[in-house]
Amino acid sequence: MIQFTLKGQIPSGKNAVIVTRSGHRFPAKRFKLWREDAFNQLMPHGNLKGPADWEPHVLIRYTPGDKRRRDVPGMIDALWHLMEKFGMVDDDARLKHIAWTTCAVDKEKAGVDISITDIGV
Repeated sequence: MIQFTLKGQIPSGKNAVIVTRSGHRFPAKRFKLWREDAFNQLMPHGNLKGPADWEPHVLIRYTPGDKRRRDVPGMIDALWHLMEKFGMVDDDARLKHIAWTTCAVDKEKAGVDISITDIGV
């Protein structure tokens, strides 16, 4: 089982990539800053990589910091990109099994608690 917490608001991962006229792709500034912060929060946990052939079940407990409406699929997309980039999974397409719970607004505890378990093949 892998467990970690990310503090702060998660940006949407949708439309987070900017494509130039020449076809060069890079992340939008807001997404890049969030991803760097999330990496720094994950680094103390060390290696969080699961087995190569696993089918992970991801439990996400989200605590919003305000009452604004959020794009949950966009936040999931951002988390999937992060998990792939950090090396937790070799391909974010493996992340198919998910349970998302939204908690009450708490400005001090905004963020996500994530638990990942292998459900077996």
